[in-house]
Amino acid sequence: MGDIGQDAKNIVIIGGGIIGVSTAYWLTQHRLYDPSIHIITILEATEIAGGSSGKAGGLLASWATPSCLAPLSFKLHTELAEKYKGTLCWGYRRVHCADVAFDIRSNTSTNESIDRFETLKWINGSGIKEFSEIGKPDDTAQVHPKSLTRYLLNLAQAKGVRVIIAPATSINYSSNREAVHSVEYSEHGTKRQIHATDTIIAASPWSSKLLPRIPVYGVRSHSI
Repeated sequence: MGDIGQDAKNIVIIGGGIIGVSTAYWLTQHRLYDPSIHIITILEATEIAGGSSGKAGGLLASWATPSCLAPLSFKLHTELAEKYKGTLCWGYRRVHCADVAFDIRSNTSTNESIDRFETLKWINGSGIKEFSEIGKPDDTAQVHPKSLTRYLLNLAQAKGVRVIIAPATSINYSSNREAVHSVEYSEHGTKRQIHATDTIIAASPWSSKLLPRIPVYGVRSHSI
């Protein structure tokens, strides 16, 4: 995407999860952003934060991967929480984090290290085979992901970002296929188009349905 500058732009963001919404938010924070000439549209198929962005564990850690981004991300989350009262608005909190292995067939624990951590007393020690603390409050935190996503959306909408709840169906290119000129979507069975000077695909594992050459795949994982 080109510089936001003083040229008129129609920026279409496909996907209303945390990536799409936070992209819209940060675009509105740019010093040259002007809602009269910079039109930003989020095109979301179902609902804002309807997928993993609303149901994930919301864990944040400066020690996570990739190491080139995790510390910066953790710092940014801290700054956002301080600026917008994240503790109250999206449940931002510093936490302990542990790596635990259970044997559900056993009633005895071979590792008593959990007893050292008062904040982890809620874990049933019965059957614990392995336990190690991998994160502390100075480098680990947690948020409610749907609350965070929707809070950032409210901030973006207050700056002029619009949301369309409808699935994107295709990306239309210029005649030389060197640029995108519009995004097509289906609204109540009617095909519609949005002119786009810039297009951002943030549709998670569904991204490849619109742009097959993107090597994006679903990954099964979970945290509690």
